[in-house]
Amino acid sequence: MAIKDRKRRRLARLGVIRLGMLVDNASGNGQHPVQTDYFVLKDAPDIERYYFDQGVERVRELDVLLPFPDVERNFDAWYQVWAGGVLVCQGDGESVQYATPLRVTVDDKKRTHVYNAPGDTLVANGEAQIAFNWNGHEFKPGDQVACPGESHDLYPHCAACKLSALLKVMMADPELFRMGYYQISTGSKRNYDTIMGTLELFPADRVNAVPFKLRLVEEQVTYSENGKRKKGTKWFLQLEPDPTITRRLYGQQVQQMLGETQRAPAPALSTGPVWDEVDAELPPPFVVDGIEPVDGDDEPPIEVGEVIEQETLPPTDAPDMPAGLSLSNATFFTAAVQVMGFGNVGSVKGALYAITGTSTWNDDEAASYWQWLWEYKASEKESVDGPR
Repeated sequence: MAIKDRKRRRLARLGVIRLGMLVDNASGNGQHPVQTDYFVLKDAPDIERYYFDQGVERVRELDVLLPFPDVERNFDAWYQVWAGGVLVCQGDGESVQYATPLRVTVDDKKRTHVYNAPGDTLVANGEAQIAFNWNGHEFKPGDQVACPGESHDLYPHCAACKLSALLKVMMADPELFRMGYYQISTGSKRNYDTIMGTLELFPADRVNAVPFKLRLVEEQVTYSENGKRKKGTKWFLQLEPDPTITRRLYGQQVQQMLGETQRAPAPALSTGPVWDEVDAELPPPFVVDGIEPVDGDDEPPIEVGEVIEQETLPPTDAPDMPAGLSLSNATFFTAAVQVMGFGNVGSVKGALYAITGTSTWNDDEAASYWQWLWEYKASEKESVDGPR
């Protein structure tokens, strides 16, 4: 039995894939990071060994999957301030989510230095925990603490704030696939924008069903040096979905767009979705319902200009919907299986997907969904059994 007050779950971290390495300073004191044009895999030894055995010295492309269904758990990004290896402030661009006591100094060259300080946590879960003052801004317990985000100009320690994004990936190669993730950290705004621009195209709860190519790609950049603007190149991350998935995604979006612009007062019944587009784990409907598939090869050809008459099914009333059903906790789908005779919950969701064109449903429309499902079920039975 699970412990009731522990809701957080973790997936094992298998290693770290880096985008650069530390090199010694010219002065001989300390080190500084330098970007590389390949993935640094010394902290991901299984991957390094795999490509070494294949004779690949510099890996610039990885076949990956995302471990979690939602975007945020796979690609987590914050504005952060660190001091001596300790996270002292973290925000999302609107509010500070976490902060601990800190001290700020500015040297003769106007460089800001941040140090961690003793004391209780200042902010947790987006709320001030104790009374404190940041540069004349007074906060008391329960207050929301504003985060200036990219402008970095509200509190003294904001000058040391940087974007920090963490991408989690699983290896898709069969020899490398394990139940755990590798993390890739980046502070590049361009990397963040590019990866989010890709992930936001997919359904919010289905990104772990998509195979990706994770690449390092050389792109041209413009930068300022000694007051002059110059051009150069730099290596950036690119997360590209499998081309087959991309074509399927845009096909669905076009169909949805056309459906929204030409929608009739009531949704048209569909013969059903392409099942591997809805959920690769769902069996096709004829397996669920125990009937044989109809391939349509015996249908006579349609001549050009021929008008095909279609029989309209008589209106049917759905069985009474049990009270208190909610789509959010799946009682609705379970009841549809039991009362309407669908094969399983997956086939109910597939039918609703076909009718609505989306996997986002509204509890307020449950009664309409119930009637639509019954009509969908009736139309499916009609197509198999013939007119009643």
